[in-house]
Amino acid sequence: MVKVDDIKKTLEDIDNVLNKRKGVGGSPLACITQDKLALPEHTPGEIDLGFRQPSREAELIRRTRHDGPAYRQDNIAVWAIIRHVTHNGPAWAWVLSFARHQNGRAAYRALRTHYFGDSYTTIAVTKADAMIENLFWDGRVKNYPLEKFFEQLNKAYTDLDENGEPVTAAKKV
Repeated sequence: MVKVDDIKKTLEDIDNVLNKRKGVGGSPLACITQDKLALPEHTPGEIDLGFRQPSREAELIRRTRHDGPAYRQDNIAVWAIIRHVTHNGPAWAWVLSFARHQNGRAAYRALRTHYFGDSYTTIAVTKADAMIENLFWDGRVKNYPLEKFFEQLNKAYTDLDENGEPVTAAKKV
C-alpha cells in the first residue's frame, strides 16, 4: 500500500487472501480476523439456512478456536501478510507496534479501527450524499456518458449501504 487512498482496496485484497489461504488446521486464515471470538451457542428455534448454508469455509471460520499452537502459527502468518502489504507505507505506523509479537489479529483490527472508524463512516456518508445531490446527466456533455453517471450513482448508493445508511426509494429519486 503506497497511498492512504488505497486502504479500502488493500483491506479487501487482504480479506480475499485470508479467505483463500488455509491455516495449520485447515481453516481459512480469515478466522484470525473475525469479529466474534466465541462460538455461537445453539439456540432452540434457530433458523436453518438450508442445504450447504453457511458454506464449509464460513463454518470453519466461525468455529476455529483462538488459542493453542495452531492459532499462534496462523496469527503469525496473518502478520506476515499484513507486514508485507503495509511495510514502509502510510499504514505501517498503525501496525508497527504489533511487530514484536507478530500479532496479525491485532494489526488487522488496528488497521480496520483506524481507517474505518467513526470518522471514516461520517466522511464516506457525507461524500456519498453530496455525490447524489450533485450528480446530473442531460446527455449534452460529450465525455460524460450515461454509463458513467450510473456508475457514480451506484457507487454512492453502495457507500451509503456499506456504512449503515438506508437508501430509501425517495432518496434514489
